[in-house]
Amino acid sequence: MWEQPGPELEILLAAGEGQYLECKREVPGPKDEDRRKVLKTIAAFASKDGGTVLFGVQDDLQITGLPTAESVDKQTLTVVSMIRDTIVPVPPFTTRVIDHDGRMVLAVEVSAGGQMHAYRNGQRLEFYVRVGPNTVFARHHEVAAGFGRS
Repeated sequence: MWEQPGPELEILLAAGEGQYLECKREVPGPKDEDRRKVLKTIAAFASKDGGTVLFGVQDDLQITGLPTAESVDKQTLTVVSMIRDTIVPVPPFTTRVIDHDGRMVLAVEVSAGGQMHAYRNGQRLEFYVRVGPNTVFARHHEVAAGFGRS
């Protein structure tokens, strides 16, 4: 893990949440509905053009920083485990911590995977794409195209 100064965070936030950026106040817990939403979004980013999820930033783009109840390292490990355990195949991503005036923000940068990535919901695989600021179910033709078929 390495730290990046705050100005880059300002650039990421300049356009607001959208096609390539999702903000979450905190890392979701194991039974939190937000956990599912985050993982669906990461799968959608990987299935198309990539994107970034920022933990420690509210939907209104206010930088609150990660809660301090757990260490940043532990929260990062939680996110990495969530992704590796739930998205198939595991998408290309990196994590890094951004220190913004003493408030720590966890950035999960997801690269375009060049294929479809699924969110595993129990035994069922679900495919998602990003449409503007929304993560939606992929349509049949989008899934087929993601697997190289028309």
